[in-house]
Amino acid sequence: MKTKRFLAPFAALSLLLGACGGSTAPEASSGTGSSGSTATTDEAGSGSASGTEVVLQDFAFLPKKLEVAPGTTVLWTNKDDILHTVTSGIGQKQGIPGVTKDKEAKPDGTFDQEVELDDTFEFTFEKTGTYKYFCAIHPGMTGVVTVN
Repeated sequence: MKTKRFLAPFAALSLLLGACGGSTAPEASSGTGSSGSTATTDEAGSGSASGTEVVLQDFAFLPKKLEVAPGTTVLWTNKDDILHTVTSGIGQKQGIPGVTKDKEAKPDGTFDQEVELDDTFEFTFEKTGTYKYFCAIHPGMTGVVTVN
C-alpha cells in the first residue's frame, strides 16, 4: 500500500507532462541571430561569430570573438545584473594587479562606455584591424572585434 502512495505523485506528474506537449526535449533552433549570422562556440566556450551583436552575460562577452566588415556597427547588450564597461584596449592578464605591471589592463581610448543591466552600447568600426576590449570593472572579461 505504501508503494502506491509513493508512486502516485510521479504518475500524476507523468500525465501532466504528457498533456503539455508529449515531449520534454527543447525545440530546435535555427542557430542564427537577428543579423542572420550563425555563432559558433569552441570547446572552451569563448565563441566566435560574424554577426554584429555581443551579449555581456555571466561575466563574459558572448561571443568573445567577432568578425565584421569595415563600416559595421556592433551592439553590446548587458544581460548581467551588474554594471560592466566596454573599454577598448588590453584587459588584465594573469598576474597581480599593481605588482605585475605588464599584466595590468591598458585602455587605448578608442571607446569606453558603462553598460548597465539591459542597457546597450554601439560602436561603428570604420577601419580594418583587430580591436581588443575588456570590462574596466572586471578586467578579466575580454573580447576582440576583427574588422576585415
